[in-house]
Amino acid sequence: MIRYVGARLNLRGHVTQVLKMEFANANYPDSLPTLNSHLSVRSYISAYKLDSLDLQVLKKVSKCNTSEYPHVTRWIRHVTSVSGTTGTMSPVPPEPRTPEQLLAKKELICRNLQETVGEDRLEAILKERDVKIYWGTATTG
Repeated sequence: MIRYVGARLNLRGHVTQVLKMEFANANYPDSLPTLNSHLSVRSYISAYKLDSLDLQVLKKVSKCNTSEYPHVTRWIRHVTSVSGTTGTMSPVPPEPRTPEQLLAKKELICRNLQETVGEDRLEAILKERDVKIYWGTATTG
């Protein structure tokens, strides 16, 4: 079973819980209610950012039915999207794009532009991944 050990003050005076939890060694699905309660006020298991403990627990929990545990379900979706992994710890493969999809994306980016510089570079990036931002500027004067 999982237990909380206590709390301590850090140098800034903020209370931080010292969570000596053994989520990685817990027995799932028996520990899902405790995990759900823990994640009801947290985004990650032991820290304020994704760490290896989250990935270890994700690997075990993803094999369980979590439909009755909304916080665990949210956490699984969050960790999967942030880490780029599935419950089996393998990278999520990108979906292959057809030439028509690539052309449609390029046309969407280049619409209403009088001139596009670096179209070949844009096409190469679109073949690899989605573009996060495309910044177009115009000289004035």
